[in-house]
Amino acid sequence: KVNNYHAMNWIFNAQALQHDVNRFDKIKMSRAIAGIPQVAPNVRRPEVTVIPRYHAYKATKFVLEGTGRAKFNRVVFGQCNAWPKGMENQCQKARNWVIARSKANFTENTRNIQVKAFPLDINAPQGLGVFGNNNIVHAPLCKTEKYFNFFQPAIHPDRGIPIKSKVVGAVNSDRAWCCCTDMRTGKIFQDNPDEQCRLMYECITEQIACEHAYDPEIGAEIQAELEEQETLIMADVMNPNNTNTKTGVLAPKCLVNC
Repeated sequence: KVNNYHAMNWIFNAQALQHDVNRFDKIKMSRAIAGIPQVAPNVRRPEVTVIPRYHAYKATKFVLEGTGRAKFNRVVFGQCNAWPKGMENQCQKARNWVIARSKANFTENTRNIQVKAFPLDINAPQGLGVFGNNNIVHAPLCKTEKYFNFFQPAIHPDRGIPIKSKVVGAVNSDRAWCCCTDMRTGKIFQDNPDEQCRLMYECITEQIACEHAYDPEIGAEIQAELEEQETLIMADVMNPNNTNTKTGVLAPKCLVNC
């Protein structure tokens, strides 16, 4: 993963192959909010130059060799992010794989907030914090544990993303794609990024929702599962022997020997 022209991070299995970080002091302004000094905006990190034995920019070929259990089946460069192949119809598994390697570093409070917004993340991994490969916002969104959402609003930027925002106030949203996606595979719909992907701020301002990528067959399956769950819950509620305080509205009141 490229840091600047002189330094890059090596990542295997979407995990950083390093054990330390480069730190720099942010420029703080005299202004403070709630007692917290404010950091000056638009201050670039200093470029850290590593003097290597060989220089990548002089290379004519790039060779990878794996030993032991290390196997290569996909290589991504620069800003790209990907999960392993073979995760079709396993959206939450793919999402958890990405979260496990993300910059997420959940506390009890932030995990509760995450689960409230995304209930399927109840068993989401902890994340890697500063050594994470991506921000958690770039993890794929799921319709169910099985199916991907047909609209992914914040796909990780790649080399084709603009370096500078075209819209005032949209610096962050300009640095990501939004794409219509296949609900079974999570891949770009019809494998056509030119037609199915836009800059994130364009999806927001033009209210793009990707209705054409919605699969009605999957929708019917999801609806049938929801109705079946509601039927089971209602049967549990109406069971006079049910003592579950969450579903047993008619649970018998405990009178003796409780």
